[in-house]
Amino acid sequence: MKSTRNLIAATVVSLLPLIVAPGTALADAAAPSSMARKVLHVDGMVGDSCPVLITSALKRVEGVTHVEASFATHSATVEYDPQRVSLDQIRRTIHRQAGFDTTVAE
Repeated sequence: MKSTRNLIAATVVSLLPLIVAPGTALADAAAPSSMARKVLHVDGMVGDSCPVLITSALKRVEGVTHVEASFATHSATVEYDPQRVSLDQIRRTIHRQAGFDTTVAE
């Protein structure tokens, strides 16, 4: 009976960080340490299919984790790991694969 109580106590103590701040320990462990997010202004979009072209091109780029392209704002928001891909590589991919020039939104 004592060993069961000790096991339960040890389990509670090991789970205490998750109980006190749910998600924090897991988020810190799983979150990449060096992610970047940039908004690019996209020149030459003419319709709703343009964001699809941009998203499709960037999905194949290793290091790009998320893309949101919008015809309404003529922009693309890109989340990426700068350790694996540079912003210049991302912009060149958009130009080569989708045909759009981009500038970094300030």
